[in-house]
Amino acid sequence: MEDNKDSQEYVDILKAELEKFQNVEYADWDSIVLHLGLGEKSVVKIRVMRQDMEAMKSLHSQSRSEMLELMIQTLEAEVANKK
Repeated sequence: MEDNKDSQEYVDILKAELEKFQNVEYADWDSIVLHLGLGEKSVVKIRVMRQDMEAMKSLHSQSRSEMLELMIQTLEAEVANKK
């Protein structure tokens, strides 16, 4: 029963944190798009919204460089899966 109580408390904390992140309109930029290309052709691409990056930073203490590295790894895996 204690595990359920701890789990529910964690869920409640996450919900409270997520409620802080409403849709945000930024004046300067709002997303990052990465492409893996072959010559002039885009082979695969991925996009992450700035507000999602802000949430990941806040909730998971991930840096931008860590997030970008994960995006690159995802793109590379996608290319490998296409072959």
